[in-house]
Amino acid sequence: MRNLPRLRETTYARWRSLLSALLTREDVLAATFLEQVESVPGYTANQVSPEELTTTAINSYRHLLLQLLGVPLPDDLQGLAEDLGRRRARQGVPLEDLAAAIRLDFPVLWSALLWLARESDMEVLSAHVDRLWGVVDDYATRARVAYLAERAILARQAADEQHSLLAGLFATNGEQTALVAQTATALQFDADEELWVVAAGAAHLGALAAAIDELPNDGNGNGDGGNGVRGRARGGSFTRFDGDGVLYVFGVESPSGRGVLDALSVACGLNRHVAGLAELPARAREAAVIDGLIPDGDHTPRTIQELWPRQVARTLGAAFPAFLAESTAGIDLLPEDERRRITDTVRVFLTTGSVQDTAERTFCHRNTVKNRLGQFTRLTGLDLRVPVEAAAAVIALEVLPLREHRHVTCL
Repeated sequence: MRNLPRLRETTYARWRSLLSALLTREDVLAATFLEQVESVPGYTANQVSPEELTTTAINSYRHLLLQLLGVPLPDDLQGLAEDLGRRRARQGVPLEDLAAAIRLDFPVLWSALLWLARESDMEVLSAHVDRLWGVVDDYATRARVAYLAERAILARQAADEQHSLLAGLFATNGEQTALVAQTATALQFDADEELWVVAAGAAHLGALAAAIDELPNDGNGNGDGGNGVRGRARGGSFTRFDGDGVLYVFGVESPSGRGVLDALSVACGLNRHVAGLAELPARAREAAVIDGLIPDGDHTPRTIQELWPRQVARTLGAAFPAFLAESTAGIDLLPEDERRRITDTVRVFLTTGSVQDTAERTFCHRNTVKNRLGQFTRLTGLDLRVPVEAAAAVIALEVLPLREHRHVTCL
């Protein structure tokens, strides 16, 4: 092709003539667009009315053609791309579908130009096609930037609303039916669907928050965003709520929702099978209590089924300090290594209920296990063969230092 700038100059008048002809065919351009946009998923769910689509299409083609002609835009077309991006964000049209719809403008205009052009106009079109694409691309870029900015505003507004509703839900302990329903709507939960909840106080809050923030987002930039914003596809649906110095995270008891739990490897209290949002505040506060029971060095979510002896030991220790002190007095007098061997063996036995299984787990002879269990009984007065005394032993052991190793041996 000969010198392109000169070719553009010599064909500019004809190019303008073709564009001007298209300005009289805005309704035809809009009708063609409406036929083609039906293939774009985000425009088939009645999120945008046919009337609005038609008006927007006509105005968009006026905007693009006037830009191509170098004519100043009238007031009603100023900021059209930005307005389009904001509206589609509020209407919930996915960003990729908005981009796909705008990209249709190029083939619609190009096809119309080919229809108008004579055979001798091929050089005209080839000389100016890049300008047509550039104008459409600029329109799409400005709409996209506005869309993302609007989504950020909407996300902040949703976060504020959700956090406010959750604060009210926790303050009323789920007793106000209308508030429960309103919260469910804002979170896009079914108010009665079964939930799980984890909680972390001051000692574990930072680790839990970091773990939640590290979960992958849904690919569209949708994260949890902080207070009370639901994560859409970050391994499952969940919501986080910061209240009274405790971080709560909860989600639906479903395969996708449980994906969040599977990804957590931090210390926090856990409650499962919460019967809906009305029960959430009470069960969440239970999870916060559980979090306070977790031993130092533990890095997994824990349930009350795992930590109830600690809670009972704390309650008994506060109300009847002599009870536990008397039970452990004899053990406390032993040298540390011997005390550890005995108490670790007893802990394994209380878990298994079997001398044989305890021997296998501790790599000890059965007689060694029996001797240690007998020593424990002599020192504490608690016979592990008697269920009520075994229960007392489980609780008494919670006031002794936890063993340092998961497995004990005969050493």
